[in-house]
Amino acid sequence: MLQNTFQLRYYQQDAVNAFLNNHTNNGIIVCPTGCGKSLIISALANSFQESGVLVLQPNKEILEQNFEKYTNYANNGSIYSASLNKRELSQVTFATIGTVSKLPESVLKRFQILIIDECHLVGQYGQYADLIRIIKPKKLIGLTATPYRNDSKMGWVKYEMLTRKRDPIFHTIAYKYQIQDCIKDGFWCTLTYHTPVDYNTENLEKRGNDYKEEAIASYNFAIHLHEKIIGIVNESDKKHFLVFLTTIAECVHTEKLLINAGISCRAIHSKLAKKEREEILSDFKSGKIKVVLNVGVLTTGFDFPELDCLILCRPTMSLSLYYQMLGRAVRPHNNKNYADIYDLCGNVKYFGRIETLRFIGDDNRRLGLSSDTQILIKPPKSFMQKVFTEKVKNKDAGSLILQTGKFAGKTVEEVYTNSRWYVDFCIEKNTSYKPIFEKYIMEIHEQTKKINNF
Repeated sequence: MLQNTFQLRYYQQDAVNAFLNNHTNNGIIVCPTGCGKSLIISALANSFQESGVLVLQPNKEILEQNFEKYTNYANNGSIYSASLNKRELSQVTFATIGTVSKLPESVLKRFQILIIDECHLVGQYGQYADLIRIIKPKKLIGLTATPYRNDSKMGWVKYEMLTRKRDPIFHTIAYKYQIQDCIKDGFWCTLTYHTPVDYNTENLEKRGNDYKEEAIASYNFAIHLHEKIIGIVNESDKKHFLVFLTTIAECVHTEKLLINAGISCRAIHSKLAKKEREEILSDFKSGKIKVVLNVGVLTTGFDFPELDCLILCRPTMSLSLYYQMLGRAVRPHNNKNYADIYDLCGNVKYFGRIETLRFIGDDNRRLGLSSDTQILIKPPKSFMQKVFTEKVKNKDAGSLILQTGKFAGKTVEEVYTNSRWYVDFCIEKNTSYKPIFEKYIMEIHEQTKKINNF
């Protein structure tokens, strides 16, 4: 029975409509952190309940959050999760992937609608992929703030949209709510960035898609990075400090440093019991504890709108992890005007400010992603060609600044003057920069003609 105690925001309703109107039967809803994905899930699950809906979450904490919202929306839902000691199936079932994947195929096939929260965790193989192939749902709906993954090749990391993989699980971005629109609508607070450390990641050893944890810890200890946290906390007027570290050894060491400096501090990591974690977070939210250190625990599912300061001591090559860490501080609250981001390890310099992340392109199957520092995922060449052509039409080509490649940040004039080989390469290979360089060369020729005719 629909209780419908929630009024959906316009973008939440638009996201639901993307599937209700049969625009697509397989796609991803992209919604920034803090913008109410759980309400979108509730509305979708309620709309398709007669077809049998299975809602998947990666862990019990997110399941509890989603289920709580749904119980305010309708009363026909159930939980199927060993970690919550509940195994009940209904028309709308909220489940953790590890538990529900053990059900017989005949039971799983009863669900015609499959909704997956945090769908960036869905790979080409594994439990999610196996379950999708068994169910063959009539509608496959993913939700995430970060619809991309990083892929490592020969130590070089490439970011790739889930919809652009070979034989993708999700076919398109069915709906996207851009961060810039979220900020304009007042659902994110202002972020202020501080980068007081010249952090060098060039010599950090890599493992898979990211830096090796032991290498990070060794470097951080060598440059006494953890001691810098003391000065930040003592000199700041913020009330709640959340610190991201890479290893438990760093966490334990930093906790001792801060306590010895007279700062109320606790560390949260995988070796702590759930009850102790909950007590620490309760004291943190009440203000009894000023600083919480954590290792891989509070990157997702931790909602605390009053959080007003983040300190990053964890360098990463993972765009999703970077987003998730900064996403803890974006929620607005009456008790904070803005949130401070202290990046001690070069993440902001590399990825760019989180509020500038923007999906680019006109093909929802092949979107790209840009920031204020670089194009992280290139859209199709046809789109870039169109963008650059428009820029050339409206601006002197020589003053245009290259956004990607070897000479990113330099003007066309500088590149032409000092690195003509790169200009020739771009024209010969028909790259997206070809029209810009050709336009500039034509301008030079025209100027030369005028001089010769004078």
